[in-house]
Amino acid sequence: MILILCSIMVITHQAIKIKQLEVEGRDLSRRLEEKQHLLSVLFHDLSNSTTLLSLLSDSSLLAMKDKDGILQNLGRVSGVIENMAELIQHIRKIQSIESGKSNIKLEPVPLKESIENSIQLIRKRLEKKSQHIRVEFDDHSIQAMAEPSSLCHSVFSNLLTNASKFSPEGSEVVVRVTHQNSVIRVDITDQGIGIPESMIKSLFSFTNETHREGTHGEEGSGFGLPVVKKYMKFYGGNIKAFNNIDGIGSTFTMTFVNASKSNQDTVEKTESKPKRRPLREANQ
Repeated sequence: MILILCSIMVITHQAIKIKQLEVEGRDLSRRLEEKQHLLSVLFHDLSNSTTLLSLLSDSSLLAMKDKDGILQNLGRVSGVIENMAELIQHIRKIQSIESGKSNIKLEPVPLKESIENSIQLIRKRLEKKSQHIRVEFDDHSIQAMAEPSSLCHSVFSNLLTNASKFSPEGSEVVVRVTHQNSVIRVDITDQGIGIPESMIKSLFSFTNETHREGTHGEEGSGFGLPVVKKYMKFYGGNIKAFNNIDGIGSTFTMTFVNASKSNQDTVEKTESKPKRRPLREANQ
């Protein structure tokens, strides 16, 4: 009887181990597929960018007598370089996250400060299109569990850049921050062209083509949103996207762990513990 039980335990353990290996294998295959796709897109885009740069070389600029034409070509060169830098930066961030090399430590981050800093990062982009960002808080002191640098430079700046990119001149982007118990919700709503229904499900995927030009022909790598998704998952939060009900623009909704609530709960639990009398007093 004991031998049978031992055999069952061994078989069960092996079955669990096989299941774990299958899950790890599928995860590894997915990561390899993502990396292969990223590299192929990287090589393709860099090839196109370098070709365009060669066409817009100094010799061609000097041959032009039209000042406006020169400035226009210089603007295109600047855009190509910016796009190349963005693409490489996204690849590096993804590789760093996947390999575990990113020394990311979660801590309470004041959302008001993080959002304001990210707006400053894209200020020139907003001014070019005469756009405005309105920020609403139900509590200005709210803090989310995240990593300060990536939240500002990779999450909020990416989402606000997209909101500007796909919105017309003179439009407004609204950032609304609310909280309920242990969850913080951040909605970024624009008045832009919206998201094609066929693209919504694959917006955060590395292996699907989500690249689109902005309302002023702005380019992009198409990897900004997948990077945002990676970070949100790391924070213990989530992100979703949908088109607005009125048919104008789209909204990206993020959820974070409420650091303020977590700290408050910890304090309340500590204070609620019964206090023991000093040993000397108890023995009197």
